[in-house]
Amino acid sequence: MQPISPLLTLYEALRRTASSGGIDGHAVQKALGLRSLFLAERLLSALSGPQHRFRTAQEFIAAAHEMMAASTGAKLEFLFRLHDADDDGWIRPEELERVFHLS
Repeated sequence: MQPISPLLTLYEALRRTASSGGIDGHAVQKALGLRSLFLAERLLSALSGPQHRFRTAQEFIAAAHEMMAASTGAKLEFLFRLHDADDDGWIRPEELERVFHLS
């Protein structure tokens, strides 16, 4: 028996929770079992860029897979975007504190 990939499990959860509008913060929150919608939306924003959503679970999983295989620099950029809650190019102390608190 072959082990089930965590991304496959996430794909199935996203596929079940996605709305007709695609993968949004609520779908990510539910699929990952996050208590915080804010954290789910930050993850979605950091992974998808300014569109803040994916049309399908496959798109989300492809972006997650790409990020997992990305260079260290690309991963650091992702983490920066995750913490830059107002997308102004700076991480303010309150932004960092909020994400740390939610994590």
